[in-house]
Amino acid sequence: MALDLFLKPYKPRSRSKTALLGARQALFDALQAEYPGARLVGDARQGCIEGFPIGELHIRPDELHWAMHGVGDDAPVHALADWFFAQGFACEDPQDAGFDRPRIKPPAIRADLDDLVGGQWLGMRFDRNYATALDLDFTLADGRHALLRMLHLGRCQVPELSPLVKAVVTGSVYEPGDYDSLSVQFEGGHALVFTDAVFGGVHITA
Repeated sequence: MALDLFLKPYKPRSRSKTALLGARQALFDALQAEYPGARLVGDARQGCIEGFPIGELHIRPDELHWAMHGVGDDAPVHALADWFFAQGFACEDPQDAGFDRPRIKPPAIRADLDDLVGGQWLGMRFDRNYATALDLDFTLADGRHALLRMLHLGRCQVPELSPLVKAVVTGSVYEPGDYDSLSVQFEGGHALVFTDAVFGGVHITA
């Protein structure tokens, strides 16, 4: 697999050339500290990194071009992309091969209440972008993350929390109307109960 990735700083408050060159130089210094065999040839404006650990890193006035050819194992590439991001450099992946940093989040998938069965409740939080919205987070049985949203919250009954730490969801009861009622049920007979509410659906987010 051949890859062409492009690195750009995202941390400098100033977008001046001086700030950008300073960010590049700090990156090169950190790179040489992390990989002692790496050496800057040229300067922060133009050149390359000799002894770069994976592929080649070309330094150009307008970009840092990370070129790779014959990549068989992508795990080290992901690890180095994460390292660059930790140093303040985003990674652009025009081939959409999954190396963008920050990582592009997949779109949320509409799900059903039945998809929560076998999962575990992680917690809930208010969404301050909506006056009375409440989001509940779940880990599904297959390890994915799901979000249940109440767009309008009238009344909520929360049981004793300690039995729910490891309890799995066993089912739900949804009664639509002018205002909805929803009960998310857990093993042991425990339940989260919402009344005088507006159910906003379940979405699988990762």
